[in-house]
Amino acid sequence: MIQPVTEAPARVDGLSDDARLHQTARQLEGVFMEYLFKAMRETVPQDGVIESGSGESIFTGLLDQHVADAAAARQEDGLGDALYRQLDEVLARRQAIAGEEGDAAAREREELDRLADEIARRIVRLDPDADVDTLVRRLEQSR
Repeated sequence: MIQPVTEAPARVDGLSDDARLHQTARQLEGVFMEYLFKAMRETVPQDGVIESGSGESIFTGLLDQHVADAAAARQEDGLGDALYRQLDEVLARRQAIAGEEGDAAAREREELDRLADEIARRIVRLDPDADVDTLVRRLEQSR
């Protein structure tokens, strides 16, 4: 079944948000190191007895990628860890703000519901024949 765009895709990796953030930061560090290796390789003269072909450039590119990923995975307190710490702090602040906004919205909804009930009760006191359910529906539609 195709999920609507508004729904978040289900996670199949089973990792927590914290673990996924840490993994992504490490991968970004690997990409950065790969670009460093590529830049270093470009400084080496290519003149030689044998011409290098496209196969060799593909091989060296894959080798750089593999070595960069391995180096990023082994390095402690590197760029990936710095990114993780900074992004974790930012995400924690955003979640706290979202929680506060959610609490404020819930309090506002409760207050509006209380006011709507109070208005309905006062109208019923003025007009005993008034239907409370109809009044509440009208108030909800007017919001």
